[in-house]
Amino acid sequence: MTGEEVLGALRALQEKCQTIVVRSEDEDLSWREIGEAQQIPIGTVMSRLRRGRTLLRVELAEYAAAHGLRRTERA
Repeated sequence: MTGEEVLGALRALQEKCQTIVVRSEDEDLSWREIGEAQQIPIGTVMSRLRRGRTLLRVELAEYAAAHGLRRTERA
C-alpha cells in the first residue's frame, strides 16, 4: 500500500474522527493534549480515536483484499 491509499482511507473518516486520528498519529499528541486542543473530554477523544482506527483498519483491509494483499500471520 502507498501513502495515497492511507490518506484516502483517512479522508473517508468523519471529520471529528479524522482530526483525532491525525492529532494522535501524526502530531503525536496525548489524549489529554488532544482533548484540551479540541475542547472535548478525554473519554470522547478515546472513543473517536478507537472508532477512527477501527474504520481505517476496515477500509485498508478491503483495499488489501481487493488488490490481492494479505495480512501476515503473527507467530
